[in-house]
Amino acid sequence: MDERRVYGGEVIQRWQPALPRPTQLRAGLQWRHDEIDEVALYRAQARQRLGAIRRDAVDETSGGLFTDLEVFLTGKLRATIGLRYDYFDFDVSDKAGTNV
Repeated sequence: MDERRVYGGEVIQRWQPALPRPTQLRAGLQWRHDEIDEVALYRAQARQRLGAIRRDAVDETSGGLFTDLEVFLTGKLRATIGLRYDYFDFDVSDKAGTNV
């Protein structure tokens, strides 16, 4: 059974700049943290576990910053340009003392 806890959220700010066409500017950040109690690889025979090859606990954190500009050209046509930066951090801890 997979047991994990997931936390996160996002904050977004929107503006409508005074330009000749209807426009929306967005900027924001997103964050997520996963705590996974056990990620394991086992030796098995006939679907019976014989022993652990690896048993780890994993913490994963990610964050992103973004901005985009959306211009409404007609009622059905729009153009969007944007930038995004993502960061990931992983921490893997040996639970079984078997990892080399």
